[in-house]
Amino acid sequence: SPEGDWVRLETRLEGNIVLASVMDHGPGIPEDVRSRLFEPFVTTKKTGNGLGLAVSRQIVEEHGGVLEFESRPGQTTFAVRLPLER
Repeated sequence: SPEGDWVRLETRLEGNIVLASVMDHGPGIPEDVRSRLFEPFVTTKKTGNGLGLAVSRQIVEEHGGVLEFESRPGQTTFAVRLPLER
């Protein structure tokens, strides 16, 4: 990002849920893309094919988890919540 590159990884236990999150310091995800972000072929990258998040969400959900995100200018966070046992 123009403001400086950094990525923060965090993991923690919330009861019987493992939370893993990745936060970056970038421009954020455009508002018009947010509601469609996990749909196949939706991308904000010139060379992307838009399948990564759609496939990732499917994998997480098949393991009983949730993949979610928050985005605003200067910070985007993706979080995976997975149960310890199913």
